[in-house]
Amino acid sequence: MKSNIKENLNEDKIIQIQGYLDELESIFPFDFEEYKRDFKIRAISERLFEKIVEAVVDLAFIIIKERKLKIPEDDESSFFILKENNIISLVLAKKLKDAKIDFDLDVCKKVVLALKKKWQA
Repeated sequence: MKSNIKENLNEDKIIQIQGYLDELESIFPFDFEEYKRDFKIRAISERLFEKIVEAVVDLAFIIIKERKLKIPEDDESSFFILKENNIISLVLAKKLKDAKIDFDLDVCKKVVLALKKKWQA
């Protein structure tokens, strides 16, 4: 029974992330000028991106706890613990760390694409 609860928790978190990704993708500007010019798009994009990153951090901690891995010192180190255990790539760990530290439109697009690719595989 515990296994089902864990699987549901992971699945729920992934569904939550996918929902945020879909929302972000639906309003995300295709060029930087539009992004800079439109306060609403910028505010919504940044908030959704923050929610995505926080949900990914939650998922990282869930996986770490499930697999009884080393306890991270902070949110950013959780990504590298997943990398050390071959759960995500170094490239994705670095992108997630960068996304957690500072919002950047280019980083946001790269992380969104990397996450979508990872979870659609």
